Amino acid sequence: MRRFRVLHYKSGIDGKVVDNAIGFWTKVVNLWDWKTWFLPWYSHDEIWVPDETTGAFRDDFGACTEIFLGTCYSSTMGQIRTKEPKRRFEINGTRKLPASEVLTHPERWDYTEFEVEDYEFEWGCDWMDIQVEFNKGYAKRDISKFFPVIRHLVKQDKLRYICSEFGYNACAMFNIFKNIGHGIISPLRLARKMPWIRNLVTGKLVRGNDGDKS
Repeated sequence: MRRFRVLHYKSGIDGKVVDNAIGFWTKVVNLWDWKTWFLPWYSHDEIWVPDETTGAFRDDFGACTEIFLGTCYSSTMGQIRTKEPKRRFEINGTRKLPASEVLTHPERWDYTEFEVEDYEFEWGCDWMDIQVEFNKGYAKRDISKFFPVIRHLVKQDKLRYICSEFGYNACAMFNIFKNIGHGIISPLRLARKMPWIRNLVTGKLVRGNDGDKS
């Protein structure tokens, strides 16, 4: 059995216009579902797979130079979720990066952890690697996917993804969801749809005020 995590980024009023707008808007369009009322303003998602050698997500013993281990996959416009407002990744579109480069703002991240069969894990990772290899970028028109009516009026490229769309399809390849390509989904909606079946734990990278980390 192998584990992976779905990461959910909580936007804040911190000058990150894109994150703030996505968090606010997806909250508004999901008001019909009362269970989303109690969820944070999620604005981004990542798929986090652990270190290949140890199977660990964290190094709490100082054996490595980085605390967070493994690899994060997602699709972005190049922005990085960090306290440094002008810092950006050069990669635009579907990409994978060391978790240590992505999780520089750990108090903003929640996660859902799943355990799957070895073959399901390989399916999911192979699919994500293929999307990265054939990355088609992230066009401005892809932002229309966050707007339920407008996205039907704009011609969409099925091989380009917003972050939560990529996350949903990756979860389908890990056999968490049954259908791949099952519509366009927002970061908040993806968090809402996380199933309890096969869900090992839901938590925060940093919990409480005492710095307790998971």
